[in-house]
Amino acid sequence: MKEEEYFNNATELYLRVFPALKTKKDEINLQFKSHVKEIQIWQYMRDKRWNEIVDLTLGDIINDIFNTNNEDIYFYIKNNRSDN
Repeated sequence: MKEEEYFNNATELYLRVFPALKTKKDEINLQFKSHVKEIQIWQYMRDKRWNEIVDLTLGDIINDIFNTNNEDIYFYIKNNRSDN
């Protein structure tokens, strides 16, 4: 059984899952010919997927990043940009 991994703060966790966020960003940008950033995907996940969930594992977080619908993320970001 693998030992659980703990993080001291959200920044540390963000840096740990950054490769997954980058992969998701590349998928979305290719699909929608857009310029979505990793931090925007992170904000979507925090606001829409994890806002009321506790005790997520690192595996749960990465799984959510990879399996969340690209359209859901893209349109959330598009509709919540401050430059609209």
